[in-house]
This record gives sequence, structure tokens and C-alpha cells, in this order.
Amino acid sequence: MELNLARGEAALALIRAFEDSTLPVRARVDLAEALFRLYVREHDPTIFTSLVGALDDVEPKIRVSAAQAMGSLAKREAVGPMLRQLSDETDTGMQLELLLALEFLAEGSAVDTSLFSKAQRDSLTDTLVRLRASGVAGGLRQVVVEWLELLAESRGQEAHRRYLSADVADAESLLVSALEWVPDSKNINQKLGKLYYDSGDRERGLRLLQEHGMVSRAAYLPSAPMIDGHHSEAAWSVVEPLTKFYQCLTRMSAIPAVGRTDAYLGFHDQTLYLLIKSYEASTEGLVARVTQRMPTTST
Repeated sequence: MELNLARGEAALALIRAFEDSTLPVRARVDLAEALFRLYVREHDPTIFTSLVGALDDVEPKIRVSAAQAMGSLAKREAVGPMLRQLSDETDTGMQLELLLALEFLAEGSAVDTSLFSKAQRDSLTDTLVRLRASGVAGGLRQVVVEWLELLAESRGQEAHRRYLSADVADAESLLVSALEWVPDSKNINQKLGKLYYDSGDRERGLRLLQEHGMVSRAAYLPSAPMIDGHHSEAAWSVVEPLTKFYQCLTRMSAIPAVGRTDAYLGFHDQTLYLLIKSYEASTEGLVARVTQRMPTTST
């Protein structure tokens, strides 16, 4: 019992110091870290309450330290206070930290519907749309767009379920509404274009996909090229290479791929040919670890 009282007194002393606005900002930031570590060990609810209260501290650095701690604690009870602060926050650094903390809580996926209530998801979406429209830049804009892409993907998944249940109109409506959040989303535009194509409106689907760089037409090759790893043959001279590629391996947003790659697509008779020419800034130290050819496959 005495030990518990001592722990409680220690937490109370740290909280009082942390909430003392007359102390130097650097000292209070260090105290936020100390409170976080103490909470991990003791799970004292008064510490959590103090950190929540610091989300609207007058000093931006204190708000940031509180947001970082809240995200690291991974308590879903923190979602509501953080969303309310995000809605009112004007400091871009704090806005970024709040979104990163929410991302940590969501384990990188806004599609996790158990994290937010519907009202919370709507509040987050409204705030993100407002932030994007305000012209935020840099890292904050990247995180804002990624969150919107994730939320749009959640709506895209629901659209797919509606399509599978033969409710094409509702599926289209969901995808169109998702595009209001991310008009340039390659992910959502691809889903909508495919929806049109698969539901019978092929021209409309192809037109939308082509507008967003997701359609390639194979050129007719006057002769069959040799499969030798070279593209110097005359057959390839009629092909305009594809040069714009995107990647979305770790995030939902499609970002331009790093490095140069040229892809040539053509057909002759009933055979489709694909030639990829990749560029490497330096071949020094480049080692081929897999040299065995792919086995022949058939379909």
C-alpha cells in the first residue's frame, strides 16, 4: 500500500510540474516523455487525463509532445480528444503530429472501421478535406492526402460489395463520392473505370482509365521480334514506349516511381510482346543473384 501511495505521489508531482506553464518549454517536453514512460509501467489514469488536457495547451511544442505520447500509448480512448483537437488546431506542426498519431493508432489503415465511430470518421474526413483545400504543403499535405486515400479506399471496398450484390447504381455513387475527396486518385478512378467497363459501358470505362494514364494500347509489330533481350530490331521502332510509372507499395497514394523505365508493348499475329528497358545510375557492385531462367508455363 505504501508503495502504491509513493507511486501515486510521484505521478502527481510529475503532472503538476508538466502542467506548470511557468516552467521552460524544454523542461515540460521532457516531463511529457517522463509521464508517458510512467504510464506504460503504472497505467495511472490521471497521467492519461493530463496528457489529453495538454492537447490544447497554449504552447505548440507542448501540444506536439502530448500528441506524440497519445499516439505511442495506443489507447483508442485518445481518438476522440485528438480528433476534436485536430478540428480546431491551427498549427501545422501539431496537425501533422495528430495525424501521425492517429495513423499509429490505426496501425496504418483507416480502413480499420473499429477505430472510428461513423461520427468520428465523418469529422476526420471533413477536417482532412478542409486542410487539403487550404493549401497545406510538404509533409502535412502528403499525410492529409494519404488519409483521404485510405478513407476513399474504405468507400471503394463498400462499393465493391454493392457491385457483387448487383447494386451497380449504389456502387457507382459511392465511388463518385469518394472522388470528391481525392479527385486525382488513381486507385478510385481505376475502380470506377473498371466498374463502368465491367457493367457494360466499356467506352466510358476505357475513357476514364485513359484519362488517368491507366490504359496502354499494344502497337502492331510488322514482324515478330527475337526474344534476345535487345530492342534494336526494326520491329520495335514503331512502338512508343511507356515511361510513366507509379508505385503504391507502402501507401495507398500512387507516387511517381523512382528511376527510369521504358516499356514497349506490341503484338504480331496472335502473340503479345513486352520489352522492359530499365536504367541504373551505376552498375558498380551490381550482382545477379538469380540467374536461372523462369520455367516454361502454360495456361
